[in-house]
Amino acid sequence: MSIAFDFYYSEFVFQVLLASLLGGLIGLERDIHGRAAGLRTHLLVSLGAATFTILSIFISKRCLIQAFRPTLGELQRKSSRELASWARALS
Repeated sequence: MSIAFDFYYSEFVFQVLLASLLGGLIGLERDIHGRAAGLRTHLLVSLGAATFTILSIFISKRCLIQAFRPTLGELQRKSSRELASWARALS
């Protein structure tokens, strides 16, 4: 039995590009005024945050469909632990 998900790549790309654009605008404004974290930093942080949030929502919807049905709080704690472990591994 296959499960259909409400996940469209065009919607994902649009949301990630919008987050990158808005983060880039904030970074550009900081760059113009000579502040520490500029365009590149805000662009990458907003891109990572948007991707992580979108995938977290997608995974939580997928897990809620399955039989064990964890609560949303459990899913958020699990995803934050995974993010922290990736950050430690990449640093």
